[in-house]
Amino acid sequence: MIFKILSYLRFLKGSKNQHGIHSPFVYSFITLCLYDKKKYSFYEEIKKYQQLLHENKNHKSDLLTYKRAKLLHRITTYFQAKHSVDLSFTDGFIAFSMQSENADLFCLEETEKKSKSTKIFLSNFKAENIKVSTKRFKEVLDQLPQKEKKQFFIGRNINSENIISVFKTLLPYITSDSLVILDGIHLTKEREEIWKQIKNHSKVKVTVDLYFWGIIFFREKQAKQHFKIRI
Repeated sequence: MIFKILSYLRFLKGSKNQHGIHSPFVYSFITLCLYDKKKYSFYEEIKKYQQLLHENKNHKSDLLTYKRAKLLHRITTYFQAKHSVDLSFTDGFIAFSMQSENADLFCLEETEKKSKSTKIFLSNFKAENIKVSTKRFKEVLDQLPQKEKKQFFIGRNINSENIISVFKTLLPYITSDSLVILDGIHLTKEREEIWKQIKNHSKVKVTVDLYFWGIIFFREKQAKQHFKIRI
């Protein structure tokens, strides 16, 4: 508990809002997406999905609040990736929140039993573009077109020791305009160290630290910059 309090205080001390942000790319992302206050119709579908999970005693929707689910949907809609991969194992809730028009989405599950239950949850909604799979991460990546924009969500359910491995596995498949959302970057001291390693990777050009998520960009022609944004 003390670690989390100190971690958050350190974040607050170094964080900003849109004022003082000199990167046009990040400024637009903050003002047009992160701070977007519009009430999108899909928010109601997200709420219904979350309520459905709450009715099931084995749900994991507590890993993504309604507020963050709305934010995830805005991020997905804003960047319009052609292909998304949900590596969070949250009963399809994160995958459902990442839906975007004319985009393919893979929702990975660990077992056939979990895959079946996730498909049942998703069958209650319009989610034909979401493919629930128990394939290995690398097998899914091999199905994605090499040169098209991609979005990845790496959940906090991924063990700390596996995060770097997952990140390195996806690197050959990313494009300059792809993005990765890493959940739980400040949960523990170990995860904060992993976040630092990822930020320092040569392919990573821009990161946006929201405290609960770290968002990673690979913009080839942009100078390396790191931002902490209050939201």
